[in-house]
Amino acid sequence: MSADPNVTAADIAEASLLGCALIEPQAATELARSLPAEAFKREAHRLVADAIIKLHRDGAPTDVRSVTVALIDAGQLDAVGGPAALTDLTSCVVPASWPHYARLVDREWQRRRLRLVLCRLVHDLDDGARPDVVLQALRDEVGA
Repeated sequence: MSADPNVTAADIAEASLLGCALIEPQAATELARSLPAEAFKREAHRLVADAIIKLHRDGAPTDVRSVTVALIDAGQLDAVGGPAALTDLTSCVVPASWPHYARLVDREWQRRRLRLVLCRLVHDLDDGARPDVVLQALRDEVGA
């Protein structure tokens, strides 16, 4: 993953969290409980997260082999980079660090969601929406 010049710290946090979830059941449980697959920016990461979440929900193991089979069954193994990509996710991770990675993934997901909301609201302002209406929409979106 480090050979890609477009890799960000958020990408590394995502990969690290997924790697932990593949080898540490508690990390898989927390991922399934607190983060939807949409929280992962990279499509391959979303697919792996979705497989882990579904397996966990069904009470199945979330190890590399189980996730590989789930991705094969869904026709998505090639989309995540094949079996080697799943194994790569587990390299160089410290399973006990999954809470840290989960916080980083969640924070970045919140940033992406907020950017989308703000872009939509700026677009609404540019299209002539009243500022008070836009401010109320912002309050509604962020729960303030």
